[in-house]
Amino acid sequence: GSLVVAHFGQIEWEEGLLELATGIKHAIKETPSLERRIQLVLCGIGSFSTQLRESLIALGIDDKVLFVAPGRKAVDTVLQAADCVYLASTPARDRIEGEPFRILSAMTHEIPILANRNPIVEEFCGKHRFDFCFGSAISIASALTKSVDSAALRNDTTKKNASVVNANYTSEKAQQSMLALFEKLSATVPTLDES
Repeated sequence: GSLVVAHFGQIEWEEGLLELATGIKHAIKETPSLERRIQLVLCGIGSFSTQLRESLIALGIDDKVLFVAPGRKAVDTVLQAADCVYLASTPARDRIEGEPFRILSAMTHEIPILANRNPIVEEFCGKHRFDFCFGSAISIASALTKSVDSAALRNDTTKKNASVVNANYTSEKAQQSMLALFEKLSATVPTLDES
């Protein structure tokens, strides 16, 4: 009967984790039954971990959060337990946002996605997610509550995402894409900059 919200990737301020924590606090306040059920699993590492932990303690929800060191087995285990995957990030100068693994892994495992609108989310899962306004804890709380209360919508979005994965990301298509890339690379003549 628990609700496991998973986050994969860096534990940095750009990931919107403080907003997620505050959203969880608001969701519990609005729906007291979530107090016993909701769990947050953060599978990653980063420089924001200590500050985030202090904020979780200040919010009084530190007992609902589990930090998991990233690794292949850890990711697989968290994906098996997750009821939804949280994605939100602020583009930064010193980091390239846009790796689709987190989105596609949730889509493949038929796990609902809680995500704000950004180019990578729009490209892969489009509107088949629980949307929220970036940076708004109230909006995140609303999306969390909606994901819990709306089983039909949850099933609909996950089935549509799974069909996108099955249609567009087959091993045959990946093989063709890689072969085409290797052909282009082998055909490229390296240039030498004389300066």
